[in-house]
Amino acid sequence: MNLVESMGAAEVALEVQTLHRQVADLINRVEAESQRADYFEKLYREYHELFLTMDNISGTDVIITDEGEGWDIAVRSVSAEGVFSHRRSYHGNSFKEALSAFQKGEK
Repeated sequence: MNLVESMGAAEVALEVQTLHRQVADLINRVEAESQRADYFEKLYREYHELFLTMDNISGTDVIITDEGEGWDIAVRSVSAEGVFSHRRSYHGNSFKEALSAFQKGEK
């Protein structure tokens, strides 16, 4: 007995359609993540001097998160004196505006 005989043609067709939709959704998510990664790489290249300056300070990390409606920018430093963390969220701003505000210490 094959799958069509045990389930019926309509049920098999429905299962196949569901699988096709799931695969299409997965492909779309992968493409979106790839585009997002490319965008972050472009931003990193565009602002590489700032990031290099910050990254060259021993134990300093720059963390940028795309929040969908804005940006979350954080600088975290670890030194003998302890951990310093500076983080700001900029909703509704372009990355350039958010970075400028971050550098000025604005919220």
